[in-house]
Amino acid sequence: LKLSNNFIVGNVPKEIGRCVNLRTLLLDGNVLEGSIPKEIGAVSELRVLDLSRNSLTDEIPKELGKCRKLSVIVLTNLEEFSDDRSLETFRGEYNAFVGGVSKEVFMISSLSVFWAPRANIGGRLPENWGTSCSLRVVNVGQNYMEGVVPESIGLCRDLTVLDLSSNLFSGKFPSTLRFGSRI
Repeated sequence: LKLSNNFIVGNVPKEIGRCVNLRTLLLDGNVLEGSIPKEIGAVSELRVLDLSRNSLTDEIPKELGKCRKLSVIVLTNLEEFSDDRSLETFRGEYNAFVGGVSKEVFMISSLSVFWAPRANIGGRLPENWGTSCSLRVVNVGQNYMEGVVPESIGLCRDLTVLDLSSNLFSGKFPSTLRFGSRI
């Protein structure tokens, strides 16, 4: 279901949870408000979810972690533009979530891309990453995440892009991360 770049208003309907065979849900670039419905966790075949460039708020539902085949989550997508190259401005991104991302979402075994820069998310990264981690890209830059970057994130062997910039992390940098990657 691709409804990208329209003028769809209102909320993401809770009834989306009845579309259990839906594989792709692209609602980016609309005028959607409110929260991501927790019923989305019932969409067991979901593989790609893009809700960026809307006006969504509230918490990212932990029920999203029930989508065991989900491989791509895009919650924000900043577009840079400027008439004057000395100015850096952003357009079209108004999602501002509350709270953190639950470990149930980060630990989806098929998840390869989690993209949420400047999404207003807080909380911490999970402590228990394992060798079954399939993450390749994680962008949570420009948020309010805190705590230490866990050593176990280095067990995500396919991780090639990791953007943790402009957060509130502290402590030592994980020695388990390989520097041959683009991190």
